[in-house]
Amino acid sequence: MSAKEETTQPTKSKLDFIQNKKNELEELMKIKSASDDLVKYFNNLSVGMKQLALATQGVSNTIGNWDDIFGVMGEMNTKGKEYPTWVLFDKAEDNKG
Repeated sequence: MSAKEETTQPTKSKLDFIQNKKNELEELMKIKSASDDLVKYFNNLSVGMKQLALATQGVSNTIGNWDDIFGVMGEMNTKGKEYPTWVLFDKAEDNKG
């Protein structure tokens, strides 16, 4: 074999090195793909959490209104026969002592 042929022929160590780098690239591509999927998942999760927060605020507002509604209904019950009785319940301050 001439010296020229020896330099053009890849050695086993060079072929192994190239194969290792190809394997490494494949694994990095898998990691990148998994990372992209994870980013999409957390973006969707973030959108879902924002929607949940808005819905929770709506429930909170509704429950807050019920406090006012029951207060008005209770006041109407104390006005005598002038208003029909809607709901009978003891007021918290009447139960003290």
